[in-house]
Amino acid sequence: NGIKRSARNHESFRRTCVAFAQSLHRLDVRWRVGLLQDPAVIERQIQRELKEAEAKRRAAQVPTVKTEAQTKADEQALEKQKEEITEKHKPKNPRVRPLSENKAIDMGANFISETFMFLVAGSIIIWEQWRSRKKASDRRDVVDDRLDELAEKNSQLMEEIKLLKARVAPEEVAREEAQRDAEHRALHASAARAAPPEPSTKEVTPPDAEDPNVSKAALSQARKA
Repeated sequence: NGIKRSARNHESFRRTCVAFAQSLHRLDVRWRVGLLQDPAVIERQIQRELKEAEAKRRAAQVPTVKTEAQTKADEQALEKQKEEITEKHKPKNPRVRPLSENKAIDMGANFISETFMFLVAGSIIIWEQWRSRKKASDRRDVVDDRLDELAEKNSQLMEEIKLLKARVAPEEVAREEAQRDAEHRALHASAARAAPPEPSTKEVTPPDAEDPNVSKAALSQARKA
């Protein structure tokens, strides 16, 4: 409504709006008329008129033997007649009746307002798409940076683990060997305690088998007592 009021109040804007509306009206009418014209129907009509003209020409002619010049003249006449029929049925731009000034102002103002709304809506959609893509791109960049940072930290930790393994490996080997030796000695000690005592091979001399002189002296002393 504001655009319509401006078009009615301002002379230059009214002329521009009316001229634009008239051009749009002519284009719309010609486009619709062009859609209604079927090329196949036009071609069939041309062929039908050509056949009718050929039949009339043959009916008017006297059946005689034609010379080469007459035959060539007939062919040229037929070709000229075909061109005339084709030109007659050639699609022509229809004469479009112009709109009145009020209708032209309304049509131009409506088109301008709708175009403005479509441009604003399209700009908002494009801006939203761009913002979404930029946000997704920024998120991917952040994720990529984070992954690169984690990969770098992982490589540093792996290097530190390798250094620690290289430093701890000799001590660990010595500790394991000492533990194995202690276990081996403990196993031998427990096996020795669990084994039965070996019998003594020393001969025990019975009391009667001792020296006879010593035994006799001991017996005599015992009797005296």
